[in-house]
Amino acid sequence: MVGSFYSVLVTLLLSFPLGVATAVYLEEFAPKNRWTDLIEVNINNLAAVPSIVFGLLGLAVFLAVFGLPRSAPWWAAWC
Repeated sequence: MVGSFYSVLVTLLLSFPLGVATAVYLEEFAPKNRWTDLIEVNINNLAAVPSIVFGLLGLAVFLAVFGLPRSAPWWAAWC
């Protein structure tokens, strides 16, 4: 329980300031171009789509990039 609390605390201390700083930069200072448009579309998708869908998409990309068989996550879970 204590280890989980510390893990959440460290994650919060690292991710919250970074997320706020990124949001301020994107809204106030970043030039409008294709890169910032792509980032904003991904942020909107993250807000609208359940996280499990993005996890499965990431898994599919990971398996395709490294050429792993579809059973690789199953075996990774057992190791």
